[in-house]
Amino acid sequence: MRDLKTRLRGWDGMLLVILLVVIGWNALTTPGYLGVQNQVNLLQLGIEKAIVVLAMTFVIILGEIDLSVASVMGLAAVLVAWLWNQGVPVEIGVLVGLLVGLLCGLFNGFFVAVVGRMHERQA
Repeated sequence: MRDLKTRLRGWDGMLLVILLVVIGWNALTTPGYLGVQNQVNLLQLGIEKAIVVLAMTFVIILGEIDLSVASVMGLAAVLVAWLWNQGVPVEIGVLVGLLVGLLCGLFNGFFVAVVGRMHERQA
């Protein structure tokens, strides 16, 4: 209980207060905000971000950080949309987007794991 009180007085408590204020403000000013359909919409709009956050949590726990994740997601999404606009079937576009994301991840991983370690040994 004492640990909880300590945490709520710090950064975690401030974030909780901000979250509650935002939810309260939206509930008071937006009709249907707390409705089931709106909550489903919010979940659908945020699920891909939740997946990325989960993966990034593991990366950060391992002591690394990768700031390129959002950029690679954006690149893959724009590539899929561009391919679809060019008449490519969406299934092929998604596969190409996943492949480009994989290649970007391998490229970044190589530089972090191999080149970064070589640089650390030389320093």
